[in-house]
Amino acid sequence: MSSWVAGQQTEPVTVAVLDSGVEPCNETQGRILEGLDMFDSSGNGWNDMAGHGTHVAGTILDCTRGLDVSVFPVRVLDESGRGADSSVIQGLKAAIANDVDVINMSLGGRRDFSPQHDLKNAKD
Repeated sequence: MSSWVAGQQTEPVTVAVLDSGVEPCNETQGRILEGLDMFDSSGNGWNDMAGHGTHVAGTILDCTRGLDVSVFPVRVLDESGRGADSSVIQGLKAAIANDVDVINMSLGGRRDFSPQHDLKNAKD
């Protein structure tokens, strides 16, 4: 499949990864673009302190070997994988403003989710 896509691809593809950041390594060298940190201004930049964003970016890049695909990291989560909706929204806006082709978000949800509780409260 990858070889078929390679024959069809005429333009570079940039995938924004909105997650805990991305830690570049030798295998991804040249395919990770300069990223953004929408989570905080701690000076850590878009480096991944949780590992999940790096895993997602690595999967994307591994599955697109030989293709002109790069990752644009956007950190919207902290080192424990938590973040605010506002960080995610700012990350989406930043990805769109940077004219990416694909936006990937592998985010969790509330841990206290209960459909019965939420439906009951929705009626009130």
